[in-house]
Amino acid sequence: MYENKPYFDPKEGTDGCSTAEIAAEFAACMKRGDSPDSPAAQSAAAQWCACGCGTEHPAFDAEAYGTGTTNYITEAIEFYKKGR
Repeated sequence: MYENKPYFDPKEGTDGCSTAEIAAEFAACMKRGDSPDSPAAQSAAAQWCACGCGTEHPAFDAEAYGTGTTNYITEAIEFYKKGR
């Protein structure tokens, strides 16, 4: 997919497709200063969309991730969907 993956490893024994794990991947991008359209953030957005997750998905609790991360995820997903 993309070479510049975030420095994030899913927990052992998981498929990396849980909302919390992908949100943590987005948070790693954000903390590194990656823009929502960076290859790493777009890789996370592709994984997010492939897993059927969306910001409207019931498993996504915006309050748990905070406004900054939620906005970052929303922007990355919007950019990803525009590029498809």
